[in-house]
Amino acid sequence: MESLMKLQLMFDQPSLRFDEGLPIGNGRLGAVVTGGLPEKHILLNEETVWYGGPRDRNNPDALSSIGKIRELMREGRVREAQRLSVLALTGVPETQRHYATLGMVVMNYFNHDGLVKDYKRVLDFDTALVTESYRMDEVSYELTSFASSPDAVIAIRVRASKPVLQFFANIERGERVGNFSYSTHMDETVRCAPNGLVMRGNCGGEKGLRFRGVLFGTSDGKSAIIGDKLVFENASEAVLFVAAGTDFETDDIETLCVSRGKTAMEKGFDACLHDHIAEWSPLFNNVSIDLECAEAISEPLAMNKVFNAFEKEDLSVLNMPLTWQALDDHLVLLLFTFGRYILLSSSRNCVLPANLQGIWCRDLLSIWDGKFTTNINLQMAYWPADSANLSVCFEPYLQLAERIRQNGLFTAKKMYGCRGFVLHNNTDIWADTAVQDAGTHCSYWYLGGVWIAADMWEHYRYTRDIDFLRRAWPIMRDALSFVLDFMEVIDDELVMGVTTSPENTYLTKDGQRLSFCRMSAMDSELITLLMKDCLEAMKVLRSAGSAEEEIPTDFDQEILFAASKVAPPQIGSDGTILEWGVEVEEGEPNHRHQSHVIGAYPYNGITECDPELFTAVRKSIEKRMRNGGANTGWSRAWAGGLMARLGDGNVARDLVSSMARYSGLPNLFSCCNIKCVPKLMEDAKPMQIDGNLGTVQAVIEMLLQSHNDEIVILPALPDSWNKGSFRGLVARGNVVVDASWEAGRLTDARISPRVDGEAVLVTGKGYFLKAEGGIVFDDTDGRFQLSLTKDATYTIGRR
Repeated sequence: MESLMKLQLMFDQPSLRFDEGLPIGNGRLGAVVTGGLPEKHILLNEETVWYGGPRDRNNPDALSSIGKIRELMREGRVREAQRLSVLALTGVPETQRHYATLGMVVMNYFNHDGLVKDYKRVLDFDTALVTESYRMDEVSYELTSFASSPDAVIAIRVRASKPVLQFFANIERGERVGNFSYSTHMDETVRCAPNGLVMRGNCGGEKGLRFRGVLFGTSDGKSAIIGDKLVFENASEAVLFVAAGTDFETDDIETLCVSRGKTAMEKGFDACLHDHIAEWSPLFNNVSIDLECAEAISEPLAMNKVFNAFEKEDLSVLNMPLTWQALDDHLVLLLFTFGRYILLSSSRNCVLPANLQGIWCRDLLSIWDGKFTTNINLQMAYWPADSANLSVCFEPYLQLAERIRQNGLFTAKKMYGCRGFVLHNNTDIWADTAVQDAGTHCSYWYLGGVWIAADMWEHYRYTRDIDFLRRAWPIMRDALSFVLDFMEVIDDELVMGVTTSPENTYLTKDGQRLSFCRMSAMDSELITLLMKDCLEAMKVLRSAGSAEEEIPTDFDQEILFAASKVAPPQIGSDGTILEWGVEVEEGEPNHRHQSHVIGAYPYNGITECDPELFTAVRKSIEKRMRNGGANTGWSRAWAGGLMARLGDGNVARDLVSSMARYSGLPNLFSCCNIKCVPKLMEDAKPMQIDGNLGTVQAVIEMLLQSHNDEIVILPALPDSWNKGSFRGLVARGNVVVDASWEAGRLTDARISPRVDGEAVLVTGKGYFLKAEGGIVFDDTDGRFQLSLTKDATYTIGRR
């Protein structure tokens, strides 16, 4: 089925607002192109611009206190255990480092205050180009910008239909940035021939990194440097190139940045654009989803008008005959495409994974410090990396996990006297593994490393890349080794002894609000999952001839014995999973986290193979939503994916289709729209990318699932998605799947394995499969058992 229109993100009015800016990125460099006139801001980020250097924050009193904390928990003195943890486990100092904006390019047009006509600002996903166009005083203007990975620059071109361009541009980190203070750590701007400026500064803090931002410009008119600004006059075309970096990897960062800027300027905008598109397009355009709605949307919608329609609850402002359902389904496609776009823009050819804000932070002190939060947010951002055919984006996640392991080995030994490595609820640029913050509801949770290790195995399940698994195995092995040492036996069951269910609280009979428990459902599910993963990984590694020294002696037996003793998730009197392992009153029945059902999605720890527990998962998430849960961007996406995994495509579709309206910004970034946000925030809708990426995975879950050693096509198709197709989605086993459907039923599909392997394909009854060589098989009760050959093609059709 052909797409009815090209998906683009568009605004039809000028705006300086961040939430109407359009993001570009090449992994290392990010920018948000706003639509201000006559003054335009292009907000800049570089992935390693973080305040402060590395530190040992591990609390020196942890090792001598953890035994007492356990004792207090055994005696039921939970509040005292929490108090001692705050004193003896909290990092010293309390907080990790924070991400910050690099600054911005400011473009200020002279004599540019006429009436603006035919204004459009468009993000084209297929080419990763932002284009702004309008007319003023009988002159047509166009700005084109992109972030080039091949040339490591941000390129900006301004054109006019007559030689009337007059503007200045500078690169700065001054009073226009968010959370402005006089501690911007920008030292000076110096000139650099030919026609360049270098912004010098440091990221602040002890052992902080130095940053450089370089701006070069040229035009076909008059160009000059006046003060700290590039000035252009009487031009019909002007081009700017931005390069930036820190000394995180390279000592002589200024020479590198200047070289990149000069090289791009000598190469020219058109040549850089050609190489940018040649690099971007094959990576991004390998996936598509088309949905035929009752009313076709024939042209891109202006997002400022869409959000105006939301606010007024009036579709007439769109000047297009359509229903809310058609708009919702269109926005699902737009969100899916935008999510893939921002992951590829923030996580390729770089050294850090996407943080809470990807690489699009407007503030000197970013919301939640812009860290890597490891109790859902970092993991969710990478859930669709493989299934959405963006496995290239996973490498920075692995690199950070490798550094976390190294630091976590020290933390595990120093704080808890355990083997392996530990990570709590956050980390930063330096892979800090000490406890972050002092919140009893969030800080004292010990399985951040276990969760990351589970993601490493999932990546292997998708790619079957044995070289990757050899790198990931120490992470998996040592994350589990820590847990095996940390757990204790209570009532003949292995439990953590002291833990939490991330960020949630419960109420005691005497009205105390507490967080600590002996074994949370989440911990039980993650530990059991990683045990299974490690056993499978050892089989694969041994069959591939990996050295036995990488696998501890009798590690299999140790895991198997522990697995037989781990306390399983408990089901309460109302049929839901007990989040803290015992019957208690929930402090927030509508809590944003769905930690207690993590085994069911996106992993395979809880499946239909355990009907009682699987039913309890459904009851748990339904209860949470009845009480107003799924109330932030990432929480809504999480719930959508869960409902798709449970086979309820209609509820899943309703959750993701409402993402833009209730948990999104006009530029489609998701937001954490909670009631209370830090004082430095300008509003109650801080931007986070996790919800965007969780939405991508939720959409895929409706169309393709492969978690349970089967490839299931259209497992949770919503009723409103009556006809459609998808191309390029990836199932575990490194199998690319294309499919089409009509009247809610599969019509045809194509299976393209990238590696040899075995697969069970689930289509429903009444289909045939044609393999290489023309061999035709009929389904057996709606299933095909296949031996797949790399690079072969298998087609499916109706009988």
